[in-house]
Amino acid sequence: MTRSGKRSAWDYASYLIMLLLFLGYFFFVKYLLDTGAIQTKDYLTSLTVSFGWVIAFITMLIHLGKTREDTSKAKRDEIRKQLEIGAFKEITAAIRNFSHSITTVSTPYLLWPVELEMYAKSSKVMRPSKADLLNASQQHKITLSRGITDWLLAIEANEIAVVEYTHLRLFIQLEAKEVDDAIAFFSEKISSTSSDKIITEKGIKEFKSDCSTVWKKLHNLSSYLYDYRIELMNQLLSGVFETEVPHRKPSKPEYKTLPELAVPDVVEKRWTAYEEEAAKGKAYQSNSRKESPVPQGPGAGTPTPGPSSPEAP
Repeated sequence: MTRSGKRSAWDYASYLIMLLLFLGYFFFVKYLLDTGAIQTKDYLTSLTVSFGWVIAFITMLIHLGKTREDTSKAKRDEIRKQLEIGAFKEITAAIRNFSHSITTVSTPYLLWPVELEMYAKSSKVMRPSKADLLNASQQHKITLSRGITDWLLAIEANEIAVVEYTHLRLFIQLEAKEVDDAIAFFSEKISSTSSDKIITEKGIKEFKSDCSTVWKKLHNLSSYLYDYRIELMNQLLSGVFETEVPHRKPSKPEYKTLPELAVPDVVEKRWTAYEEEAAKGKAYQSNSRKESPVPQGPGAGTPTPGPSSPEAP
């Protein structure tokens, strides 16, 4: 049997040879009966024996075909599992590096508001300079771009193993684009605001809000990568360990995990809109310039989800 379940040319040839041999034997014995070389009783006995051999031969062919098919399937399954494990290792390594980049980028957006408030209260504390903030934010965009590029390259190299989760990958790409837009908006606002205005009560409040928006989006992105890894692990490795890793359970009902948010039809519409805007040379209209909602991740106090997070599995 072939992989598609159809019989091979060898199977049909075997049956044809068997039929020709049986017909040849039948006509030979009939000839002996007609010439009087054998009696009717011997003729019937010969036909019965030959029919028994035919049944045995057919059974043997069916058994050999089934054995050959099972062996081929076992080899394919073994090769497939090896490729899936290799894909999981490579993609997981890229996710780990990407998550590390997100953690590195997100930390300053927690520290900068504190430093600015400390400076506003005491002139002895060094004030964060606009130049440093702008340079850092631009470097953050580069770091995140490298992280997601390596992750996408790892997926593309093993796409046959994870094609089922294309909609999850597209959702994360769209969320990463919103993070990039949020950082760009932060940079634009810092660049267009005078240093004296930034340290006013209103300026500090807006600065904290902008930093919080960026951090929340980074936190959500890190949480979605965590969810993506769990989905891959359960899909590619559950058959090896005969168990599954529990999904992330957010602390509040309004927090959603990646599989809950990345509905295939909705993601496809968002991605189509993104591609259409990109083709027109326009910026994708995301929600990055709005105040981000509460983080979708495991908890609001930890930059990245993981085993040490109180809400992580």
